[in-house]
Amino acid sequence: MEQKASTMQIISIGFLIVGNLIGAGILALPINTGLAGFLPSVLGLILTCLSMCYSAIILSREAVERKEITFNYPSLYRHYLGQSGEWIAIVANLIILWGLLTAYLTGITSIVGNLFNLSLAPVWIMLGFFVVVTLISMAGIAVIQKYIAFLVAIKCVAFVFIVYMAGGHVR
Repeated sequence: MEQKASTMQIISIGFLIVGNLIGAGILALPINTGLAGFLPSVLGLILTCLSMCYSAIILSREAVERKEITFNYPSLYRHYLGQSGEWIAIVANLIILWGLLTAYLTGITSIVGNLFNLSLAPVWIMLGFFVVVTLISMAGIAVIQKYIAFLVAIKCVAFVFIVYMAGGHVR
């Protein structure tokens, strides 16, 4: 018997997707695209958001059709491109995730160190943040889903604050 997803599950999954869009795209891209100007930057952000949403739709459609417990891009590539396609996807994911992890840990180390005026070596700030986030991740998806709306709200407030701060520098 198929179990239908509850409204709260759908909303929390939606918040996870929004969190990824905000975290990986909306907060990072303006820094890199802002030099191109306002309109090209906004157009680039919209295109990036649409491509991320379209990619999520493709992945979710494939996952629903297959009804596998674990489904990801490497399994999708294996289905269409064979074993070599799966390994290309795995290596690409490792490279992308390594870069994201490095960027996030470096950025958060700088932000936390400056925000709280810590005299600790950056490596200890980074290690402390890594341990806290790892423990949260190990708690499981059920615990994360309870607090995802709060975390997305914090990200949205941070985004508005960044836009407000940057607004004073726009000519």
